[in-house]
Amino acid sequence: MGYMEYVVQMDSKGRIVIPKEIREKLQLGNGRRLKVKYTNGKIVLEPAEGIAEKYYGLFRVGRPLPEDLDEIIVGVVEKWWRKAT
Repeated sequence: MGYMEYVVQMDSKGRIVIPKEIREKLQLGNGRRLKVKYTNGKIVLEPAEGIAEKYYGLFRVGRPLPEDLDEIIVGVVEKWWRKAT
């Protein structure tokens, strides 16, 4: 991928804009989730792999999947966890 460096400005709510060139290289679209880590005095951003992407193609489904599969899967797991505890 190579090395890129940009200076960005943070607003009063802590938001920054990731430069377009980086978003395109990493295929970061609107609504894409990122992991934010703090390590050794640095902030590290990296694309977060969604649950749906992680298990894509593992199951056969006979009907169209909803738009936000991650949200549905998390909801099902939370419901199961509440019953289990």
